[in-house]
Amino acid sequence: MEHTWKLHLATKNRKLAKAGRPLISRYHATDCNSRHSKFEGWSEDEHNEFVLGLFGIFKRTHILTIAYDLNLDDLCEVLPEHFSRWTRQRFTGRLQ
Repeated sequence: MEHTWKLHLATKNRKLAKAGRPLISRYHATDCNSRHSKFEGWSEDEHNEFVLGLFGIFKRTHILTIAYDLNLDDLCEVLPEHFSRWTRQRFTGRLQ
């Protein structure tokens, strides 16, 4: 995904460079949507084409995300050798 994303940015930057316009180093959704900063002067059609290209990258990419939600105190109780008092204080703001 990262490679395709960078290719999309590079393609856009070639067009921007040809037109003598500021290049973009990364996609900033807020700036792009409001057409500020490096995206200033972009037409609505240009913006839409660019963003739809990015959305297409997401559609073609299979992303697997796994997340866990754990109670830190319970985790420290089960695996005390991996969590010092300092770690517990750092994450919970308190010592036990």
